[in-house]
Amino acid sequence: KMSAGKLAAMTVPATTKTTVYTVTDCLYADLTLKLVNTSASTVTAKVYVSVSDTPTTTDLVAFDQIIPANGGLLMVADKLSPGEKFVVEASGTGLIARVSGVLVTKLT
Repeated sequence: KMSAGKLAAMTVPATTKTTVYTVTDCLYADLTLKLVNTSASTVTAKVYVSVSDTPTTTDLVAFDQIIPANGGLLMVADKLSPGEKFVVEASGTGLIARVSGVLVTKLT
């Protein structure tokens, strides 16, 4: 059994490690994180997959990725287990995060 689609969306605050989505109530999740820069300035982003809201460098899956101004896009795809989360840190304002994917709740 599966559920699919948009799971979370938010504006990521500048210079703060922010939990965008936490996997719960499933066997695993096949997810895509999209980051869109809506500001007039370039933003860099760090993306972590961690069980902590304050991840360390060993949790990084994308480091200082440059996202161009006015609509630049970064996509990160990964499979996460229950308790794992996408955490994002942006260098500036205007970064929008969207998580979509499939939550697998039962193997058939």
